[in-house]
Amino acid sequence: MRYVKKVIEDTNLTDEAIKLLQFCSWENPHFSRTVLSELLWQIAFAYCQELRHHIEILLQVLLIEDSWQTHRIHNAIKGVPDEREGLLETITRAKNHYQKRAYQCIKCMVALFSKCGQAHAMLLRQADLRRSWAAAVAWLQDELERKYPPNAQYAYNTWSPPAQSNESSNGYFLERSNSARKILERALELVPEAERDDEDASEEQESQEEAPAAAADAAAPQPDDGAPAADAAPPDVTQSCENAPNT
Repeated sequence: MRYVKKVIEDTNLTDEAIKLLQFCSWENPHFSRTVLSELLWQIAFAYCQELRHHIEILLQVLLIEDSWQTHRIHNAIKGVPDEREGLLETITRAKNHYQKRAYQCIKCMVALFSKCGQAHAMLLRQADLRRSWAAAVAWLQDELERKYPPNAQYAYNTWSPPAQSNESSNGYFLERSNSARKILERALELVPEAERDDEDASEEQESQEEAPAAAADAAAPQPDDGAPAADAAPPDVTQSCENAPNT
């Protein structure tokens, strides 16, 4: 449907146009699929500074409360079958080279889980969704808490400009802004307790496995510098025997 594409691409979209999309999507799985497919394509490939427009439309469509709401949410998060990748796949693909795209997808899901009870129930109910969401949030946390070594070339300059917005600025890599940290806080709150417990258990197991190895290394006998090495060659005694005086 060409007019759907035109409406979605219009960055000056009015509230009336959004209501039109909602009205046409109401109890209409075919139209809903068309709208979702176009929105997910835009979110996956449009310029990062243009994503906010498409994400706002996506949220308005996903918040429609009808008998197809859960189906739309499922397709938006996990992808339209055989047609478009979902938000989670876009996060996985973009987090290395298009970090702002991955961040905005996470922000979209935070808003969705916070505003929509159906979406939050889906998060709590589906184990694979919980794991994928926990991994996405862990990536965002690592990026925001990562410390980069200072650049010696510019060590004289101790001032750095404030972080720009991840929604309106150019560039691909994540800006460590206050708004991004607030999104991280909300995202961490939405990580189900089961995933937090699993993560804590895995960290505890890793520490327990590392402790015996460290103790074994410390208890291992250290070689004595004065003792001959085990693989040292024996002394050559033939020459001393030949030079010895006959008695």
